Amino acid sequence: MKSKFRFAPVGQGLFYTGSIDGGNYRFVYDCGAHERDLAYLNSAVDEYITECNKQKQSVAFAVISHLHFDHFSGLKRLMEGVAVHKLFLPYVGTDRNLIELVLAYEIFVRGGVRTRAKPQKSDRYELYRFMLNLYLEPNFGQTIISFMAEEQADRVGYYSQIFADDIPWKFLLVNPSIFREEFDDFETLLNRLLHARGDISIRQLVQKENFKEIKNIYVKVFQKKT
Repeated sequence: MKSKFRFAPVGQGLFYTGSIDGGNYRFVYDCGAHERDLAYLNSAVDEYITECNKQKQSVAFAVISHLHFDHFSGLKRLMEGVAVHKLFLPYVGTDRNLIELVLAYEIFVRGGVRTRAKPQKSDRYELYRFMLNLYLEPNFGQTIISFMAEEQADRVGYYSQIFADDIPWKFLLVNPSIFREEFDDFETLLNRLLHARGDISIRQLVQKENFKEIKNIYVKVFQKKT
């Protein structure tokens, strides 16, 4: 069985693709790059899309290992250019505000915002809406699966064994493990903070370009230093 695997040169980030059976079964593992390297990523993604479409092939599944900008920033471009039948996304809880907070922080704060252009007109805001739809209102025709740890039942996001089309794929995920019970604490604290601000939503903060407040809330909720 002929197989092919490739790390695309995208600078800081990861775009790893593989195929078996002469290219008839394709997968993607992560699709992102740092802000300064997006031109390299876009070129690599476009080349991959062209290759798939030229051979009339789709992507059996794609995996996003963790929600850092340099690992998912090209996902929208990829999925708009070629059919992805199954998408595996990291589990980040079920609270809508928590999901929006994590994505807003990664896209607008960690990912960097270098322009004062209104976010509604920016590529970043489009990426934000795209990722939210994948988590909250999937309507792209793909099977969306939020994976959780299997070897460590009390933790989330460390190991995950993925079965795609009855073929077992085992990936080591690099995002830090988080105890599941912490999600309840995160949701409680986050909603308390939003209530103190008059029940404003994360999306409203994004629309007002209030990225500093998003950063402050994220750091408070996750008790992280940036």
